[in-house]
Amino acid sequence: MSGLDAAVAAVALLAGLTGTWSPCGFSVIETLGPTGHRGGRALAIVSCLAFALGAPLGGVVTFGGLAAIGDLAGTGGRLAFLLAAGLAVAAGLADARRAPIRPQIRRQLPEPWRRRLPMPLTGFLYGVLLGLGFTTFVLSFGLFALAGVCLSVGDPSLGAIAGLAFGAGRALPVLVIGPFVDLSAGIRMAAAMAERPGIYYGFRLGDAGALGAVAIALVITPHVAGADESPALARAEPVRAAAADPSAYGGTLVVQGRRQRGLIRRRGGFELLPGTDPAVGGPYVAVLRRDNIVLLLRPSLREVASYRAPGVREVAVSGSWLVWLTGRGRGRQAIRMRRILHRAHPGRVRTVARARPPVLLGRPSLSNGRVAFTRASPRSNAIRVARLRSGRVKTLLVSHTIALGSPTLAGRALLYVRSAGRRQQLRVRRLGRRGSRTLFARRRRFGTFWTTAIDSRRAYLTVLRFGERGRAKSRVLRVGRR
Repeated sequence: MSGLDAAVAAVALLAGLTGTWSPCGFSVIETLGPTGHRGGRALAIVSCLAFALGAPLGGVVTFGGLAAIGDLAGTGGRLAFLLAAGLAVAAGLADARRAPIRPQIRRQLPEPWRRRLPMPLTGFLYGVLLGLGFTTFVLSFGLFALAGVCLSVGDPSLGAIAGLAFGAGRALPVLVIGPFVDLSAGIRMAAAMAERPGIYYGFRLGDAGALGAVAIALVITPHVAGADESPALARAEPVRAAAADPSAYGGTLVVQGRRQRGLIRRRGGFELLPGTDPAVGGPYVAVLRRDNIVLLLRPSLREVASYRAPGVREVAVSGSWLVWLTGRGRGRQAIRMRRILHRAHPGRVRTVARARPPVLLGRPSLSNGRVAFTRASPRSNAIRVARLRSGRVKTLLVSHTIALGSPTLAGRALLYVRSAGRRQQLRVRRLGRRGSRTLFARRRRFGTFWTTAIDSRRAYLTVLRFGERGRAKSRVLRVGRR
C-alpha cells in the first residue's frame, strides 16, 4: 500500500466514524440492538454483522464508482492531482475549524424496512445505504474531499480502498455498541457520544490531519499513480523501433526484430543473429531455429551447441542453465530446464511448471540459479520464482484485480509490469524484501507495456501501439535505474 493509499484510507475511516453522530447513526444502533426488536441479543449480533457487510459494499459502490468514472474520463494528470490536493487542504481546514457542514443532506433511513423485512436483511440494507455516504446526513468535509480525490486520481483500486475504509468506519460503532446498547457499558458509550461533542470534533480534527497527508502525497508522488507527467518520462529513451522482447546482460542487448529476426546491438548499431527469439546471459546468446535452441558465444557469435526442444517458444540462458517455454497441442504449456554441464553433454531435462487452458505461462527470465515467470488464470495473476537446483517454486506477487506480468531477473532485482485500469507501471523490487518502486509509468494511450529486460544499469521495456486494424507496432525503450 502506497502513502497515498494509506492516507486516503485514514480519511475514509475517520469520515465514516463521524457519520455515527448523525440521526441515522444513533437510530441504527438502537434499531439493530436488542431494544429495537423482539429477537434478543443473538438476533442483534447477526443484524449488526449484516450491517458491517453492507456498509463496505456501499462504500465501494460510491468511491470505487467515482474512481472508475475518473478512469474512463482520463483524469489523473498532474493538474488533476494538484486540484485534488487543494480540495483536500480546503476540506481539512474546514474540519479543523469545526465549520458547519454545507451543503447538508437531510434525509433519514427508510423506517418501514424494520417493520416489513427480517432484521438481518434490514441491517444489511441499512449498511449499504449508509455506506453510500451521500444518502443521509454528512458529518465531515472529508467525505466531499474523498469523493473529489477518487474522481481526480481515477484509480479504481484507490477507490476500492476508500470505499472499504469508509464502510468500516460506518460499521465499527454499530458493531461495538449495537449488540450491547441495553447493558451498562453500551449505555455509557452511547451517552458519551451524545453528551460529549468533543469526541466528534476530535474525529473531525483527525480527519483534517489525514487530509493534509493526502494533499502531501498527491503533490509529491503523482507518478506512483501513473500521472501523464511522471518525472520518469525524461528517463525513457527509444532504443529500437519495430522491435520487441529485449534481453540484456553485461552490456549486451538483443531484441526480436521484424519478420521474427533476432538482432544484437554491436558497435552502435544492430546486426542480424542466426535465429529468432534471442536471449543473452553469461557467456552465451541463445536463439531458436525451429525446434532447436542454439548457443552462440558472445561477442564472437560462434555457434557452440544446439539442443533439441520440441515446441519451444521462448528461451532464457545463463552460464550454467537453459530454461525455455514450450507450447504444445490443445494449448498445453510447460517451462522446462536443463543444466549446461558441458556444451556437448548437457544435463537432463526437467519441468519447472505446467499449465493447461485457461491458465497461461509467461516468458521465463533466468539469473543466479532462479527463474521468474508469470502464471495467469481467470481468477488471478501471479509472478513466481523457482530455484533451479531444488525445484522449489515460490509465488512472489499475486493479485485478483491487477495485471502483473513480464518479470525479469538480474541478480536479486526483479523488474515487472503492473497494470491497473488505464495505468501501467514498470516496477523494480529486491528479492527477499517487501515493497517496490516505480521506474516508469504511463497511461494506456501511450501504448501497452509488454516484455521487459534489466541489467546492472538499465531497464528495457517493449511498448505496443495498436492501429485501427488491430495491427501492433512495437518499440523498445531504455529506462535508467535510479
